[in-house]
Amino acid sequence: MAINKYVGDYRIVEDVDRRGRLRSRTEYRGPHFYYTDTDGTGRGKGERGQMPRGQTAPGAEEGLRSGRRRSPRGRWALLGGVLALWALWIGAMMPVSESLRLFWVSLPFVACAVPLFLLSEGVLGLFVWKEPLERRQADRIRERNPQCALILCVLALLSLPGGIAAAVAAEQKTGDIVFLVCAALLALTAALETRLAGRVGVEERERPMHPAEKNATAVPGSAGTPPEPPEG
Repeated sequence: MAINKYVGDYRIVEDVDRRGRLRSRTEYRGPHFYYTDTDGTGRGKGERGQMPRGQTAPGAEEGLRSGRRRSPRGRWALLGGVLALWALWIGAMMPVSESLRLFWVSLPFVACAVPLFLLSEGVLGLFVWKEPLERRQADRIRERNPQCALILCVLALLSLPGGIAAAVAAEQKTGDIVFLVCAALLALTAALETRLAGRVGVEERERPMHPAEKNATAVPGSAGTPPEPPEG
């Protein structure tokens, strides 16, 4: 039986609501992750490269205090790539072709829908997930997105040799030519998507503290800090 490796990052917390009833909720207790390269923060104008490991990206603490949302650089390019991938995948199957009648061509090409769906889910997460990121979200961004794009590229390439053979033998080649063009563009776009997805970096860092949290830890006797014993 598979074990969820993220179970240890959560715990059940019981609170009492305004009506005095006991409520249970799930609270994340795992490490926090932040984008290493963001739009508007994380790099100076004209600078290249990601933040060195262990350094907090400029603007991370200020963005958290002000509530400003930090977004990863390149997310719009990834979204455009996903939309293009869906258009090419659907467009390749629209015309009638001899290629898709062959099992060794249709099987890998239809299977492209699985990594394409998972990639779409991960790319949309770049627009939805807020910092600090949870470990589950960070793994999807830095591991699953590039892997899904790479698998998609491989599956599209596997369908090309059979498609070429079917196009050569077919009498009506229009549908097969459309399929081959879409499949080739699908593989090329997936390769570019693999590179773009690999550039979206996340790194584990300490969560910047809100000013109220800093005051609570700095002022003796405040919440979460025991009062200092009286002198003498």
